[in-house]
Amino acid sequence: PLVAPPAAPAGGEPPSKAATAQLLKMLNAIAKHKWAYPFKRPVTDKEAPDYKDIIKQPMDFSTIRKRIEAGQVSTLGSLRDDLALVFSNAQLYNSTASDYSKMAASLQQHAALEMQRLLAETASASHLSPEASELLRGAGVS
Repeated sequence: PLVAPPAAPAGGEPPSKAATAQLLKMLNAIAKHKWAYPFKRPVTDKEAPDYKDIIKQPMDFSTIRKRIEAGQVSTLGSLRDDLALVFSNAQLYNSTASDYSKMAASLQQHAALEMQRLLAETASASHLSPEASELLRGAGVS
């Protein structure tokens, strides 16, 4: 899939290395879940020939990783939005009774809990360091 062109992060400055590392840590923690495997890479035409007809903005964990590394995902809010797109795409394409839809719903709950846990860990370790504040920017939490 195509990676969206770089968007200027809030404030116009690239994310710090620490903020990027924290976002990657969150993504990695979510990707380790037992139900994460269908969402780790883009859906292929061979797997689902009509996928691109139904899903107009495909998203997967490998694309999110590239977007974090490129500075296109630089806040917790933007990571949350990309993850929500992964899960909503799975639920839109598959029936609600399908395993993929159920896996997406379960993983979405896990992702929310994992993000809260890692944020609490970061905040308690740093008493809301500049990196933690930077991650919260755009998440409506700052």
